[in-house]
Amino acid sequence: MGRLISSRSDGVLTVKDFVQAGMFPSSSVKSGIKLLAGGKERLTEPLLLEVSFASKSAIDAIEASGGYVTTVHFNRLAMRAHLKPETFHPKPNADSDVESDTDGDEGLDMHDNYLLPKRARPPPKYMQYYTDYEKRGYLNPRVQMERKQRGLKEVL
Repeated sequence: MGRLISSRSDGVLTVKDFVQAGMFPSSSVKSGIKLLAGGKERLTEPLLLEVSFASKSAIDAIEASGGYVTTVHFNRLAMRAHLKPETFHPKPNADSDVESDTDGDEGLDMHDNYLLPKRARPPPKYMQYYTDYEKRGYLNPRVQMERKQRGLKEVL
């Protein structure tokens, strides 16, 4: 339907893009979303995704079409900063009209204009998940290298 458009300069689809596309309300997203393989036969274009959890078959389907999946951890504060960065203070060097600057500069995203809190590390319960290459965890060195080779922004 053409509603799912990346808000980032590197073309990665995030939770924020799914919320803006109307797939679900932001109030229902607590710590992220899980990517499942239902409907994988309709996947025709390569997608670059950042989600909280992903099934093995969903990762295989995305990568078979030429896309890439990274699983990233969000605590509640990080999710709020991701979904609504405009609720945080603007950076001192940012332009006075921050909202209009989201499409202006190449390589500059809305998140780059605000003083956002640092993302918390996953709790010990989930640390193994986000360091596992099979799950495409963002803390795995191989995943970080692959993201860098593809020209994707670093997950902070």
